[in-house]
Formats: sequence, C-alpha cells, structure tokens
Amino acid sequence: RELMHLLFLNGPPRCGKDTAGMILGEHHGHLATMKFSAPLKRATHGLFAGLHMMLPDTPWVDEPSFFEAEKDDPVDIFFELTPRDAYISTSELLCKTLFGGSFFGELMVQRLQRMAKPPQIVAFTDCGFDEEVKPVIDWAGKINCTLIKIARDGCDFDSDSRGYLKQSMFGEYHTVINTTRSEFRQQLLAVLEMV
Repeated sequence: RELMHLLFLNGPPRCGKDTAGMILGEHHGHLATMKFSAPLKRATHGLFAGLHMMLPDTPWVDEPSFFEAEKDDPVDIFFELTPRDAYISTSELLCKTLFGGSFFGELMVQRLQRMAKPPQIVAFTDCGFDEEVKPVIDWAGKINCTLIKIARDGCDFDSDSRGYLKQSMFGEYHTVINTTRSEFRQQLLAVLEMV
C-alpha cells in the first residue's frame, strides 16, 4: 500500500477543526479530509428517521454534515435532542457498548484500506478518543501520524464526550492557537511544511 501521512486535528467543539481542515486542503493538492463520525452520523440519522416512520414527511438524511449549522440546537427529528447529543448517545450508549471503544477507528482503517487512489495526506477533523485513533495509528505506523492540538479561548470539552488525545501516541505533535484567521492559517501551514 502507498504510504499516507495522517494528521489528527484534535480540540474542543467550535475551536476550528473543520476550518483547519479546509485551510490545509487549500494548500495541499493531495490532502483529503475525513471524519471518524461520518458513519455514526449516517446511522443516527437513519435510526431517528426510523423511529419517526409513523409520521408523514420524515426525512432520512444521508449527508453527515446536514445538521452542522444547528448541531447545538434541539431538532424535531431527534425528539428535541440536539444533533450533538443524539450523536453522542448513539455512539456511547449503542455503538461503543456493543462493539467497543475502538469501533469507529476500526471502521476508518477499513475505509482507508479500500481507497482506490489514496491521497498523500489525510486530515481527520474530529478526533477526540484515544481508543478510536489507536487502530488507525497502528495501521499507518506512529511515524506517519501527526497530532495537531487546536486551542481557542472560550472552547472546552464540557458539552462533548471527546477530549485531548495523548501526545505520546503520535510520531509528532504540535499545538496551534486559533486566534485570528491569518495567524491560525500561518501556524497550520508551518506544520504542513514539516510533514
């Protein structure tokens, strides 16, 4: 298999992980962004749409980012849970209870193995569980894995089940501070140059 370098963007909600992924993608033509949560979001959308099947016009949404703009607002389809709370509940109470904490990491390894044209770099924009990233690091090799810890004033893990990853799991790690967009971009591109 072709070697890929993997970037694990890790930080609390609203710290700028998706923005970081976009910035990195704009400056490297062979970089793909991926999310560990994509299969979880699709499954949660299907589960809750199925619970509503007796109601007319209940949508089933396949796109994982469909509720991104309102992920902290209660939504009818989730029985007034926020999308974030619905995803956390499905993950922690159903998937991880049945299949273990490494489940979404194992799914990610399968996805990476099946890529027809692997990119040079993959940036994961939603990392936050050591158990989840471990199968991916084991598959790729620690030396091919870089942790980018993102910090931003006013952002913490209080409303989230994720946390900061152990730096020792990675071949390399960097901390970037999301202040102004230009400074954030400059820090991220400096990390990208070292990959």
